[in-house]
Amino acid sequence: MHGFVTYASSRRPSWIPGLILAVTCLPTWAQNFTDGDLETQFLEPPVEWQADDTAVPLRFVELRQIAVPGPLREEGPSIADGDSRFNVAVEGGWAWSGWGERSELELRTESLLPTTENEGWQAWGEKRRYRTDPDGWLVAEKRCGSCRRGWRRLWRLRVSGHTPAPPLVDDRRIVFASLDNQIYGVRRRNGHRLWVADLGQRISRSLVSAPIEDIDHPEGAEAKVILVIPDDGRKMLALDPLNGSTAATYSLSNPDDRLVGSPVVTPNGLILVARQGYDPRSASVVVLSLVPPDREDGDDVGEENGYNDGSDRAAASPETP
Repeated sequence: MHGFVTYASSRRPSWIPGLILAVTCLPTWAQNFTDGDLETQFLEPPVEWQADDTAVPLRFVELRQIAVPGPLREEGPSIADGDSRFNVAVEGGWAWSGWGERSELELRTESLLPTTENEGWQAWGEKRRYRTDPDGWLVAEKRCGSCRRGWRRLWRLRVSGHTPAPPLVDDRRIVFASLDNQIYGVRRRNGHRLWVADLGQRISRSLVSAPIEDIDHPEGAEAKVILVIPDDGRKMLALDPLNGSTAATYSLSNPDDRLVGSPVVTPNGLILVARQGYDPRSASVVVLSLVPPDREDGDDVGEENGYNDGSDRAAASPETP
């Protein structure tokens, strides 16, 4: 028996040292897996230290409803750059109006809003862009002068459901919706997962980033939330981009009404969302603001508010990976 053991140890298969080396280097390999032109499958778990799961308390305040002739078409309201009016698609044309108290409604046969053909790409600075494609991938590309297309792929992430809505991109993260009822937050640099919020309903409408009225981020950056309307149109949620928690919910007073399309944010931070009533002729654009729960009309908000106060809040240049 002793001779057998000695013989076996002296004749180790040649592949064993390689296996030992591979196991030793596995953590490094996993960390760098998405640094190049590779695919990622959420190799890293959610990063717990970036933010806790405490929901940020906010509330929607309905300022007014602007009646428009129904029925509405599937698009929500839109605002042209620099314009102080919105338009919303109605049967036979578009309804135009400002969002102030004394705005007058105007009906037109065309929207007059510029259209852009960007194939769903969301740019970050001049050198990077991101897109959800019909095959269920979140794709990141970087500008490449020597490449035939002018872009090369940095990474791509397979998600469990088709993602028809374009992603939201900011300095450190990408947020996107999926038809698997979930909203995902991932690192912009490599697609590694930060958080997942299960809303229990399909989400195919575009997500919208909205500032919070009269609140500044503790380090000077503008505090924002992510506006989400599930496909059934019964409510609109405001999610904290740091952890996906629900900060506020807006529901229509009549349960038979529905929200149409995606919301839009005005230059002064108000939120416009289209409402279709049970009666096809009943429709309006609802004007909302988003404020802390203890805020009274006319009150000032203090400098210290604690919103989005987490270690993932450092600013990054649009050209920084």
